[in-house]
Amino acid sequence: MGERHQIYVKLPKKFYNKENGNNKRTCVIGIYHSSIWGHTAIRLLKNLVEYYQKSDQYCPLKYQNMEMAKNLLYNIYSTNISQGYYHHNTLLNKEECTDPEFTTNNTGITVIDLTTIGTLKYCFMSLNGIEGKEQVKTFTPLTATEYLLAYYPDFFSLEKRDEEDIILVKEIGELLNYIADHSKLLTVKQVHKIFPKAKFVKDYKAAQQQLLEKVD
Repeated sequence: MGERHQIYVKLPKKFYNKENGNNKRTCVIGIYHSSIWGHTAIRLLKNLVEYYQKSDQYCPLKYQNMEMAKNLLYNIYSTNISQGYYHHNTLLNKEECTDPEFTTNNTGITVIDLTTIGTLKYCFMSLNGIEGKEQVKTFTPLTATEYLLAYYPDFFSLEKRDEEDIILVKEIGELLNYIADHSKLLTVKQVHKIFPKAKFVKDYKAAQQQLLEKVD
């Protein structure tokens, strides 16, 4: 069946002045990946976080250039040199970037918000369940650690581990620390602003309205 996962990135607006025709609104780009879950998803997110931290002001993710940003996202999420990992992915079209449920998914999504220059916000999120050992709340922002533990609940337990496993635990722990130190977790409200037309956002708002009506 494959490990289907989507990655969405909201790019910052580009504003020169009111009269400039090159102004650009914020927009969302995305890719569809058919082989990513667990610690591989953590590794690839860390690659993007590190690139963002080390890049200059003209990075396509900071100085909005949609086509270059798409190519950059594609490349970052195709290869992880330290892991000896490569897998092709597919760019999502504009409509597919408005609602994660337009495409098939069984390992959740990664959502990244870059609209505030210099600040990377992210979350992992389960849409309708993930094929991990532990289930997590759907449509709820998850940290990288929470996402990892959904697949490997005893990941940080060193009991009955060989040397290779201990090295892996240390490596992934360092990646998680790096992500935590250089990013912020998205809130539910912020995720909804990225996907205002998505079905799960509309369902959430309808449910909230029903609760208000009951209180009234």
